Amino acid sequence: MNEHSSSKINTCRLCGGILSSAFSGKVLTRYQIEYYKCSTCYSLQTETPYWLAEAYSVKESNLDTGALQRNLNNFAACYTFSSLLSIKKIIDFGGKDGLLCRFLRDHLLECFVFDRYSSPDYAIDFRVHPGIADVDAVFAFEVFEHFANPGDDISEIFAFEPLYVLATTDIYTDQGADWWYLAKEGGQHVFFYSATALNLVAQKYGYSVVKVGGFILFYKPNISDVHQKIISLQSALSGWIFQAIKSYVFALPTPGVNADFEAVKLKLNQVKSN
Repeated sequence: MNEHSSSKINTCRLCGGILSSAFSGKVLTRYQIEYYKCSTCYSLQTETPYWLAEAYSVKESNLDTGALQRNLNNFAACYTFSSLLSIKKIIDFGGKDGLLCRFLRDHLLECFVFDRYSSPDYAIDFRVHPGIADVDAVFAFEVFEHFANPGDDISEIFAFEPLYVLATTDIYTDQGADWWYLAKEGGQHVFFYSATALNLVAQKYGYSVVKVGGFILFYKPNISDVHQKIISLQSALSGWIFQAIKSYVFALPTPGVNADFEAVKLKLNQVKSN
């Protein structure tokens, strides 16, 4: 028996369904592990991820060469989303270095960042604080697949009771061991959701879910005119329209830069005077 034999699992970490072996692979170039498929929600998951502490102790910026372009694309989408749906207060959940939060605040959107594993250096004074309330939207980009125990962990996102959750994660549709999204070298992707699984998540927390462009949108079904708003969002985030919107958004002035500078300066002065 090897030291990690107890990491083999029988039930799904999201829905409790019965698992069957899908294939094996090597994470962090050193640990041979099993991947399992759930017979109930049809998701894919690793065995219990005992290697996560090690995975998060290694800086993966060299592997994530698309980080900046992803932030730019997400910013344009978030600005469009916030404009069309009248979003004011936002939490960027799993916001890493805080760059997206900074982009949004530059354009006067009240965004706060949360990340358990990274320091949000671009938005260090705008981290999520205790008692934050009246949140319109939570953004969770490339977050869901990191949850080791999604049946419990996803509740952190919905605990803010936002009107909307806008997320990205690649949907599992029976891809094999060579699926790039497994991201075995980094070792941080440990759960992969089917469309059925995403619907189960939505139902659990009282939301509906729909695919919007390259994004997954959870929304409270009692929002006024929500279906018409989603149709408008679908159009705005698709094809040439979104490309035109990106060009427009990147050319906008950024009044939030100076506004936050003054706010942070005032805060520093108050600390010094106490």
